[in-house]
Amino acid sequence: MKSNRIRWFGLLILFVGLLLSATSVRAGMPVIFDLDTCAGYSKKIARGYLNANGNFTAHEFFKGELPPNTVPVANGAQIYQKLFEVMTNESQPATNYIEVVAFLNGRSNNGWELVDGYAGMAGLAGTNIYLFGYGRGNVFMDSNSTAGRNGHYNRASFLSAIKEEVRLDEQLEALCALPRSAKRVRKLIQFQDAHGGWYRWRRITESLRPLAVDEQAEVLNEIEQAKDSTNQCALLNLAANLQLSKDAFGVIVPFMGKDHPPEVRQSAIWALSRIDANKTTELLLPQMTLQLPNCMTR
Repeated sequence: MKSNRIRWFGLLILFVGLLLSATSVRAGMPVIFDLDTCAGYSKKIARGYLNANGNFTAHEFFKGELPPNTVPVANGAQIYQKLFEVMTNESQPATNYIEVVAFLNGRSNNGWELVDGYAGMAGLAGTNIYLFGYGRGNVFMDSNSTAGRNGHYNRASFLSAIKEEVRLDEQLEALCALPRSAKRVRKLIQFQDAHGGWYRWRRITESLRPLAVDEQAEVLNEIEQAKDSTNQCALLNLAANLQLSKDAFGVIVPFMGKDHPPEVRQSAIWALSRIDANKTTELLLPQMTLQLPNCMTR
């Protein structure tokens, strides 16, 4: 009977964990334009001009370089039309060209592919910036994307922010290239804490796998030393994705305690369940009560 309850609650924990993971993923996905993601995943970033046929001519490079001639962009004609329509409502771009910044991921049979679909192309007119966004539930559907003038950036701040993102990504790659050690782990965690960003979180997670014994010890030390709930959640979520050994279980258990905020406890449960789901279930059972519906009672 006890083993059945443990299995049942184990499935419950897995379900809750998947929900937490999915929520985290959705929170990091660019429902609106996400410069960190676009810059990080781009192989090339350039400012130039897009014509009505969907061809792009680069004039300034921020990351990588393109051939000197005009290159086709996948869905470029549709992107041009959507940007042109919103931009001409507020300004007067050249007849057959609009100024853009392209975040390019790689070549395909349809031309250069943009990072995150339409979101990988930003329009520039005067001091204004025009970005693509998506309605919730339509993140992966380019046909439902809409362009609009961005209220956060102007031309100068947008181009400056791109250069800063490229600079940060270069710094991150230099840290990832360091010899593996506890010191490297500490530097990567400090870098993420200072600069944030969904792309950088993913890149750091990938660079830390698989953890050596001393590296795991440093991750656990950072968790224990974290002073506020935001850092605790970030580090526990990182731990959940690093495939920690069973030796880490006892260090994370205290964060399940009721003296921690709900978000920290949830992150701890998720991290613990990734280490040992059955043991996590056993710890949760005393804290849970299950009221059976009337149809299941006599």
